[in-house]
Amino acid sequence: MSSNDTTTTPDNTPGKPPPDAPGDSSAALSALLRVLGAVERAGNRLPHPFWLFAILSAFLALISWGLATADVSAVDPAGDKTVAVRSLISVDGVRSMINDAITNYATFPPLGTILVVMLGVAVADRSGLLAAMLRAGVAKVPARWMTFALAFTAMVAHIASDAAYVALVPLGGLAFRAVGRSPLLGIVVAFVGVSARAMTPAR
Repeated sequence: MSSNDTTTTPDNTPGKPPPDAPGDSSAALSALLRVLGAVERAGNRLPHPFWLFAILSAFLALISWGLATADVSAVDPAGDKTVAVRSLISVDGVRSMINDAITNYATFPPLGTILVVMLGVAVADRSGLLAAMLRAGVAKVPARWMTFALAFTAMVAHIASDAAYVALVPLGGLAFRAVGRSPLLGIVVAFVGVSARAMTPAR
């Protein structure tokens, strides 16, 4: 093998670099980081979450008006009843949005879990407990096993429902950064791990 990582054929003519050359993984990592950077820049151009929520709500109201005007309906598989689309741009629709706003917010299934987890993570972070636990946990995991450990933890963390996304995804970035790797990759590994286990059908 020559000094520029090329293979040679029996007649000593240079051939192609080996498929597992270090440059291949570096190029793939650079491409992934460029894609993640583009996603980050696109996300930074989005409006404030308040205005984003308002825009999506207005868009939903327009869709409901259009579907209600077209007399669109669907069959509810739970009760086997036909449910017609109700327009939110109407007296009954506005009354329903105002009267049911608090009920919909309070009965949102993962809301209680997410609030408790966020409060706990905030207290642990400000007190230094979270950083100490991360350092202690990461110190016992070799850098080459960090991806496997994070993915396994993410798949197990699905029992926390949607709270796993809130708590574990940023922790994945911190864990990867602690071992000198890109925190963006840690975020991706944690997100994919939670999503993959959550989408696995139960038997």
